Amino acid sequence: MAMKYLTKGKNYSEREVKYIRYGLENVVILVTKTTVILLLSLLLGIFKETILLIIFYGLIRGFAFGIHASSNIYCWITSILVYTIIPLLIKNWVPSNIIMITMAVISTIVLISFAPADTSKRPLKDRRKRIKNKIITSIIAVSYTLIITTMNFSINSILMWALMIQAFCTNPLSYKLFNQTYNNYKKYEVGKEAK
Repeated sequence: MAMKYLTKGKNYSEREVKYIRYGLENVVILVTKTTVILLLSLLLGIFKETILLIIFYGLIRGFAFGIHASSNIYCWITSILVYTIIPLLIKNWVPSNIIMITMAVISTIVLISFAPADTSKRPLKDRRKRIKNKIITSIIAVSYTLIITTMNFSINSILMWALMIQAFCTNPLSYKLFNQTYNNYKKYEVGKEAK
């Protein structure tokens, strides 16, 4: 119904219609998933922790990218687990400063080494964009680590978890673990060289 409304009276190509449909599907999935996660977080009493994790993880994820679930159902399961179990941990367990600093430093090294990480469906073909995203990811990761190292904020454990999740998502070992291809952009660079 939304597609008919959006395309009514317009002369879109089949490809443009596919892009519009893909965009609409993603918006509906995102809104639905976020609503379910936030309702669950309210029921579990972890709303604040969930919101902050979404913000701090989303900020670094937006530039570092990383592995995606292979299907929509796996994405749902992973999202619900990450955004309920980790906020429960954040609320009920405050790691020592040594643990937080150690995990933040390791995660930052992983992110500087491997981010941004693409997927086979969305390869990062633009070299300048990859460099820009690497720089921004590195700045965010180092900033989170500096905050954890130098300041005693209540959000430090959230920053640590955001770094750890994203380091996992960009690590080539995670791609191997889930049988997904890594550095997908290289296929296109090889194709260019062959021409």
